[in-house]
Amino acid sequence: MKYIFLLLTTTLFLNQLCARENPFEPTDTYSQKQKEFYDKIEAEKKQKEQEVETARLQEELLLKREKELEELELQKQKELEELNKLQQKRIVLEKETPKIIMTQKEKVEDVKNYKVLPFVTVQTTDDALLIFVDPKFQLKNQDILKKQKKFLFDFSAHTSFYTIRKQIEHPYFKAYAVGTHRKEGFFRIVIDLNSDTKNYKETIDTKENIIKIEKI
Repeated sequence: MKYIFLLLTTTLFLNQLCARENPFEPTDTYSQKQKEFYDKIEAEKKQKEQEVETARLQEELLLKREKELEELELQKQKELEELNKLQQKRIVLEKETPKIIMTQKEKVEDVKNYKVLPFVTVQTTDDALLIFVDPKFQLKNQDILKKQKKFLFDFSAHTSFYTIRKQIEHPYFKAYAVGTHRKEGFFRIVIDLNSDTKNYKETIDTKENIIKIEKI
């Protein structure tokens, strides 16, 4: 009886071993858990790489912005220095009123000076209007608007200022206006006349940057 029981037990054990060829082979559940584990590690790795890349881009943008701010500050300082120079020059110009172009026979009875900008002065006499511009700003264009009864002059510059308009109490000249076109690289001076443009003539001294418009 004991022999029969032992034989049955041995047979059942052998059947179990035969049913599983390799008892050390990973089960489906283990393989799935292992895959999930590696997937999780890979996902965390990618997330970490993305965070590092995002931080790097943010740092680059920050450095770029700091560089732009430094350049703007340098430009601002440069413009302030230039403005100070112009203000000093304006003081000198106010002490030394520009002399008008005229012959010995011409006589000036009434002269008025208008300090438009540190680098622009408008002057009127009995029958003429003169424009004095700092020689460093070259005259690049001039035009006569017959219908509008205007003379206009463009000077090369990358300066910025608010548009200036002023009425002139004069029998031949109505007003002047000065505006900037910084993006296009020039500023414009416009002279409004009280009569047709054909009744005026202009004289331009490009060396001294003096323009004279007179009634004929």
